[in-house]
Amino acid sequence: MPDNYAAVLYGPNDVRIEKWPMPEINNDELLIEISCVGICGSDVKLYMTGRCGLEELVEPMVIGHEGAGIVAKVGSNVVGFCVGDRVAIEPTQPCGACEHCKRGEYNLCVRPRYCATTTGTGNLCTYYKHRADFCHKLPDNLSMEEGAAVQPLAIAVHACRRARITLGARLVILGAGPIGVLCAITARAMGATQILITVAQRHLGGKRITTKPKDRFLQIAARRQLNVTAMQLIQRLQSEHQLLVSDQTVRRLHEANLHARRPLRTSGLRRANRGRRLQWAREHLRWEDVVESRLETAKKMGADYTLLIRPEFSEQDVADKIMATLGSPPDVTIEACGYSSTQAVAMMVTRPGGTVVVVGIGPERVQVPLAAALLREVDVRGSYRIANTYPAALAAVSRGTVDLSPFITHHFPLNKIKEAIELAKTGAAMKIIIHVKP
Repeated sequence: MPDNYAAVLYGPNDVRIEKWPMPEINNDELLIEISCVGICGSDVKLYMTGRCGLEELVEPMVIGHEGAGIVAKVGSNVVGFCVGDRVAIEPTQPCGACEHCKRGEYNLCVRPRYCATTTGTGNLCTYYKHRADFCHKLPDNLSMEEGAAVQPLAIAVHACRRARITLGARLVILGAGPIGVLCAITARAMGATQILITVAQRHLGGKRITTKPKDRFLQIAARRQLNVTAMQLIQRLQSEHQLLVSDQTVRRLHEANLHARRPLRTSGLRRANRGRRLQWAREHLRWEDVVESRLETAKKMGADYTLLIRPEFSEQDVADKIMATLGSPPDVTIEACGYSSTQAVAMMVTRPGGTVVVVGIGPERVQVPLAAALLREVDVRGSYRIANTYPAALAAVSRGTVDLSPFITHHFPLNKIKEAIELAKTGAAMKIIIHVKP
């Protein structure tokens, strides 16, 4: 029997490649030899903090949910699939019996099994089992990489459907990450004629640590030089306080012997060596939505206008700049960052009677100008995962309506999963594909 190797997350910054039990399929399932898996922002959040949204890592878990592979075994009740078929894996497995499932809203299922959550194992492994009715045959002209990348596209299609985009719509997308960029190209295909997408240099409106931090944990770490790594410190600041880190604070952290992988002893370091380490810190300990290069990717994938949001901009500044660029309020605003500040901008800038769709995963509690939006009859809608959009996403790529080639930017083998996630953390990659099968 072949070995089943998996990327297993044990805790923050602790992912390991190890042998995992071979799945035993039920009558309605497929055993799939995984070829490619995309790295998602939720994978990165789990890796950094052990949490993502309402999910919390409670035991070692196989990560990954953007998978494609080849059918290796077919359950006895399965029809329409054969060994050797190439499939894209829709990561949900709903119960099929609750009221939401009966209405076709299976993304809202009350008893779902979803890849790489507390309810279901991930598919970043050699072999993975999945219900056949949530596996989709890949068209012959799609690569395995595209089959994996269809998953975030299906999320974007669902978000755009929730936004009720119509022919000629003016659209603003806040956030040029993978979902934001895919929303742009999807909205273009659905008939939107003016699309503006934003990129924030830093978390808009967030608190910022200065060289005299108020956070007690940072003060203790900096002054007493506790045995804690910079990454551990930054993770705590992110998860508990949503703080930003300035270049001065990066220097302060390093002067306090807080290096990302091991304590950094600054005494006796040559200036050049110290400079390289500080440069490493600036590259890895920044709080940017995405790097500026994503503006170019956004233009390639459907945006008419791009707007770089600088740290000093207030929420009103951003709304004013969007209005000045478009000439009139957008009909639809899609918030794809997960920040309370961008959710506020979305409600401020959308035209009366327009629609705001929040697809970004953010904190549990936010402060937004809800009353002002409601008095203008702005519809505020959520968009959660995927519902009946995989076939449309596959067809769009197969027919050339959506080109995913600019979207897929980096490739890694399975044994380099840690390096891949570390790269994803920097924001320098749009979509990373892990090649499980060489």
